[in-house]
Amino acid sequence: MRRTSRWYDRRVLRIVALLVVCSGCDLVFGLHRDADADAGGDDDDAAVDTQVQSDAPSHDEDADGLVDLVDPCPADAGDAGDMDGDSVGNLCDPSEQSVEHLVFFDPFVTDTGSWVNVAGIWGYGVDTLAGGGGLGAGLAEIQHDIDPTDHATFEATFESTRPLTSLTGVRITFEGGKVFSCLVYVDVGGAQMVNLYEDATLKQMATFVGTSAMHLSLTHLAADNSIRCRARIDGQPATLVDYPAALSARGDKISIVAKDSEIDVWSAVVFATQ
Repeated sequence: MRRTSRWYDRRVLRIVALLVVCSGCDLVFGLHRDADADAGGDDDDAAVDTQVQSDAPSHDEDADGLVDLVDPCPADAGDAGDMDGDSVGNLCDPSEQSVEHLVFFDPFVTDTGSWVNVAGIWGYGVDTLAGGGGLGAGLAEIQHDIDPTDHATFEATFESTRPLTSLTGVRITFEGGKVFSCLVYVDVGGAQMVNLYEDATLKQMATFVGTSAMHLSLTHLAADNSIRCRARIDGQPATLVDYPAALSARGDKISIVAKDSEIDVWSAVVFATQ
């Protein structure tokens, strides 16, 4: 369980020695949820597996009294209601115009061996995944395969240092190799920007006023196959960046990235549209 204080002291986390992430035994808990029941349907064949990447089934990431396995919004405490009735809480729901279900959640309690170190150094601290480095450290990326997912939303909750020109954020790789990224960039003047990239090309951006701790998500919207980047901090309206990608592929890999920045990641969650 997280402390009552939402954001950790980075110094406490950094006293834990980093362990390089490697492949190993998979301690995945499978929670079989009936997606049609959530949506009010009756197709017995419409079911999904929600993977909770943890060997702590009683873990409560947001300390709201609901363990992660049954929490409709496992990384957001105090979530009030479910506007569209899809069993995904309002705070973490990527869209109120479609019906989503949670298909993957990792609170980074332990190293499950399922994340692949693509670049840089990553390791587990106290209920967190830590990676990256300071200015000049270059790119750090860690990646996880997911079942090919229609209209995926990938959100990570993290805290990071943000030197000038640093980048931190989330990425989805789609079938066929197309990559979209939602990254927080700090320009040479110190302003924070939310940038949406297609492969290595910047497509859209918006100014973001926030703290070092935040939720950052990337969504493949069901309504028009566009891509949405969303940045938010607790208690504040979200900053949205949309791009009309008209993408028809399914997401099959998620990544967390940090360039010239230290990052502590507290959770990763994936939603899919039914």
